[in-house]
Amino acid sequence: MPTTFSAATCLTSNFVSPGPFNIYLTDDYGSTPFSSVTRDQLTLDCPFIFNNIPEGTTTLYVKDVVLLYCFTIPIRDNNICQTCNLGLSKYSATTITRLSCGFLTGSCQNITDYVIHWYGPNDITTLQKRTGFGSVFSGEYDIAHPFLGNSSIPLTEGVYTPIIQKVIVGGLTFSNTGGTNSILFDGNCLPTTTIQPLTCFNRTNTRTEYWASGYNHNITFSSQSQGTPQPVSSTYILSPTTKFIAWKFRGKQIPDTIKLSFSGSSYGGNEIGLENWVIGTNSTNTYTPSLISKSASTFGYFTKITCLTGLTINTGDKIIINIIPAEANTDWDLLITCLDNFNCNSCSYTNPYKIIGSTITGITGDCQTNIKLSISACSLNTLYSEDYFKYYDTTSNEGGRVNKQYNEVIRSPQFGNLDSIFSSNSPELKYDSNPLFYYNTNNCSNQFTYTPLGQAFCQTDPNDVTYRKTFLTDGRGVFGITGSSTVISTYYNSWISALNYSNGVGGSTNNTNLGYYRFFYMSFPKNNHPNSCGDQSGKAQTPIHPTSMVSTGTTSTGNYFFNITANTITTGITFSTCDIGCLSRIYSVMGVNDSSTGNTPYNQYFSANTSFGWYGIYYSNPFESIWWMTASTTTVSAQTIGLKVDSNGWTTNTYPYSGTSPSIIPSLSGSVCNFKNLGYIGSSQESYYNQLIFCYYTILYPNSADTRSFEIWSAPIVNYSANTNFNDAILAYRYSGGNVTYSSSTYIIG
Repeated sequence: MPTTFSAATCLTSNFVSPGPFNIYLTDDYGSTPFSSVTRDQLTLDCPFIFNNIPEGTTTLYVKDVVLLYCFTIPIRDNNICQTCNLGLSKYSATTITRLSCGFLTGSCQNITDYVIHWYGPNDITTLQKRTGFGSVFSGEYDIAHPFLGNSSIPLTEGVYTPIIQKVIVGGLTFSNTGGTNSILFDGNCLPTTTIQPLTCFNRTNTRTEYWASGYNHNITFSSQSQGTPQPVSSTYILSPTTKFIAWKFRGKQIPDTIKLSFSGSSYGGNEIGLENWVIGTNSTNTYTPSLISKSASTFGYFTKITCLTGLTINTGDKIIINIIPAEANTDWDLLITCLDNFNCNSCSYTNPYKIIGSTITGITGDCQTNIKLSISACSLNTLYSEDYFKYYDTTSNEGGRVNKQYNEVIRSPQFGNLDSIFSSNSPELKYDSNPLFYYNTNNCSNQFTYTPLGQAFCQTDPNDVTYRKTFLTDGRGVFGITGSSTVISTYYNSWISALNYSNGVGGSTNNTNLGYYRFFYMSFPKNNHPNSCGDQSGKAQTPIHPTSMVSTGTTSTGNYFFNITANTITTGITFSTCDIGCLSRIYSVMGVNDSSTGNTPYNQYFSANTSFGWYGIYYSNPFESIWWMTASTTTVSAQTIGLKVDSNGWTTNTYPYSGTSPSIIPSLSGSVCNFKNLGYIGSSQESYYNQLIFCYYTILYPNSADTRSFEIWSAPIVNYSANTNFNDAILAYRYSGGNVTYSSSTYIIG
């Protein structure tokens, strides 16, 4: 049977001929017509579809039956999948857990806009994702092409079928469903892709950082969608020997929800909930064992071990990973792996943590003394290989599990990972301490606070906002913002609030006063800012001195503007050698000059006489933070240092749940390691909190008149606990008169 096709055509409604019209396939108007149509069919019912046109036909010949007027209509085959050889660039028929591809391509010219529906898994009726390109159909798709790398879409296992819904080729609109001003065509012409699941034996993680490399899989998703936030899912096939799922999740600024569910043959394939966490910078810390939806506030990664020991696991059973972003413009990261066993032992528990005597030095200056020392610990290679070290990082940080202490104030390990705390160049992992001692000195410190209006958050305005930077003849920069009255008043009110606040804390316009050396951080969008707020809308900041000049008003076109002439500053204050840290902090304030004159790093978004705008994107409280200096007479005659490990129950305990109104299933619950019998046990978030102290030392001056002499005392460690008040402290080391006069072998080695 000869191949045929259909073609759609229209005539303008003011066509003078009344019709009807005979349609011929050749210019033989005396032959039998191929078809006959009325005027209304060609004008009012546009487009009219001619079916069963023989393949190869390029022209329809039309004859007005009444007026005997003839004309031609050029046509083309609507099978553009074949004639245009449509396909997808950078597209793989088989991938692991992710759908990725580039653009819709073909041999025809000018493929400008399109929408593709992805159906599956394993059927062509269940719509999973809508992708597309171009502005014509922008409201009809959620994810823009290309989606490669971090923007590739996680999906559960199965076969997915792409069907083109609409495409514009050479200015003509082709539609899978037809419609006004479009040509009907069959969009089911693209190759399918098979999404393979994650397993305990394959690997997608290529990261080499010590805190990330122990996880088999790394799933990230970065979307700049303008529509509804896109939830994504992945399948993780377990082995019958799997007992634990270790994972890290980073939700970034806008919290995202991660859910892990178990589907197993012993439970009829029904899903059993394992984890339900809302994680991100702007989240809260809410944990109760009986609470299904928990939350964690973290600037880094939230670390968790999901215990499966209460479940029966058979071949083919799986974990379903569901991630639901809070914003369409989202950016998150997941590291995950399955474990057959978890070794709760660590070198951390057995190392003596003694001070290495050969590293103890005292360097005396005019007004201060530095005592330097190192404490023995485990080797990096040993710790890097431990399950406890790799997966039980309860600090929500890319690394640090062992803390350091100064002045008996325990600092969160979020401030640094182990590579910054310890020396990795030594065969032993050493804790390097550098406590500073001084008497009656002027100690400068940074003060940093948010303005009374609060922190800066991304906002949208119906009108465009333009950011620009120009320069005066003397080299000073002028930051200009143009937008609606709402945007401009926001910047102006924030400036006034910051100015009033800084003056109230001792601000000065005299550069011989300490109060002169302060600045505000002004927030604005980066010039690669997406078109909406969300995780990817990270703000840029530049320091502005309070003596800068601000002006507002309207432009000749009626827009509102906010201009700030960024003043440069000069140093006019001097410090003595006993003013600790003052001079270095003055130099850091000089960054305001770089901001104004355009030097790096503050010129990376504002270059001379250029501007950029982002669809009404601006920031609430843009002058969100104030930096200033204070000085006070301070004496520090002792410093406390130590090493400790924090752990808790909410990162190692698992409480499975099920049901329409979910409830906990106690018989399926499990825990990874029991740390409750060691160290200090406290209560936090309705669960236990555990702290193990490995060493606790204080370094002090026994005599303020002799700044060359010092002593080191230790609080004895019993069951990983220490008397932090040093009521039972033992002398470990004494340096007096230029010599070591005492060294205890209990606490000093080497």
